[in-house]
Amino acid sequence: MIPEVEEAIEQFKENRITILELCTYEDDVGDDEARCIADALKSNTSVKILDLGANNIGHIGGRYLSEALKINNSITNLDLGGNNLGDLGTVYIADALRVNTSIKTLSLWNNNISTNGGRYLSEAIKVNTSLTTLSLGFNNIGDDGVRHIAEAIKVNKNISKLILEHNNISDIGFQYILDALQVNTSITELIGELNRISRGVFDEIQTYLRKNITLKNNQSSVEEREAELETETLSILKDKLEEHTLLLKNAILMNLPHENLIKLFTRFNEQQITKAEEYIPNNPDCSLDNIVHLLGYGQVVEHE
Repeated sequence: MIPEVEEAIEQFKENRITILELCTYEDDVGDDEARCIADALKSNTSVKILDLGANNIGHIGGRYLSEALKINNSITNLDLGGNNLGDLGTVYIADALRVNTSIKTLSLWNNNISTNGGRYLSEAIKVNTSLTTLSLGFNNIGDDGVRHIAEAIKVNKNISKLILEHNNISDIGFQYILDALQVNTSITELIGELNRISRGVFDEIQTYLRKNITLKNNQSSVEEREAELETETLSILKDKLEEHTLLLKNAILMNLPHENLIKLFTRFNEQQITKAEEYIPNNPDCSLDNIVHLLGYGQVVEHE
């Protein structure tokens, strides 16, 4: 293990860093180094970004990392692109995705993943709830593999960015994606260059993506307005509480139990508050039942 990698792993073990980048482009990280990183990953809670791209991690290293990722819930961005995981290593990573709830961005570009790897990955995507960006570029998933991916994104509504460039996908495969986009409205970015896609299918996909972008923008506007309304409502409630402090003081002076105070103040409206303000000071011996009924129903209980 070269000194730079060894030092980085030591920092990783001691929770001294939030980003671990070992993307060396010189194959400095193999299965043995992946095992050391995985061991540290099981207890590390500080690193959010783990970049192990462009190394020489095979399926054995993938298995080590998979076991760690089932335990670790701090990693949000994982880059394993440019390694040699193959279909078997992808099976291990997919297995981790079934239970991991923190990874939002996963890159598996250029990992010798074929149709089988795409199928295993799709099953994990169906149940994963955290992933928003998935990069599978420069593999060999093909039409049949992308069919499984398309079925998965019909179910998974969290992924918004999908990268499938250079995967030997034809119009047949992209038709599966097009069918999925008619169901899934969360995907707003699809990168599929360097495949065998016709202009017509490409344009149809872009039409659906634009629709999804519009829906997302509209939803953002609604959420922003809801947040504004919530702030306004809280402000109004604060004003009302300050306005009716006298009612609270009178209730406290009557030595009402805490739970009854809560009951009292969660049932009022403005009209009933006004009646209570008039009633309580003039009836210091009124019962709790009368106060609750006054606030809840606008009238006191009449006893014969």
